[in-house]
Amino acid sequence: MRKLTVDNCPILINMPRFPSLQHLELRNCNQAMLSIANFTSLLTLAIERIPEIHSISGSFLAGNTFLTSLEIISCPKLILIPSELGSLTALKSLTIRWCEELMSLPQSLQNPNALESLEISECYSMASLADNGPASRFKFAADFIHRKLQ
Repeated sequence: MRKLTVDNCPILINMPRFPSLQHLELRNCNQAMLSIANFTSLLTLAIERIPEIHSISGSFLAGNTFLTSLEIISCPKLILIPSELGSLTALKSLTIRWCEELMSLPQSLQNPNALESLEISECYSMASLADNGPASRFKFAADFIHRKLQ
């Protein structure tokens, strides 16, 4: 199997190992699914609409050295993206949308080797971005217009 979508399975907390899985989409599922560290061949990963998640397991990301695309969408309580994000040397595209509590990207993202596209949108608490070097390396989109007024 090369592609797996898990959608609207809130009590599913485990799944078998799929050694050739390249595309994984986790939508509206239990946050425990993000602690499974048995995916090592992923090229794309989409994490979407997991409302109770506060952080993503570093070991979940670290084992995915071939990952080229990561999307994190509609995780309103997400406050931490682990430093292991910087170890994803093949990552070309990173999209983070509607993560209202996320305040910054990890400092480990300072020297991305392959990153071509970084999109951050509707992350109202985002106060800083990691220093990613020359802006000319990125197609960068950021939306900070709707910051929460304090």
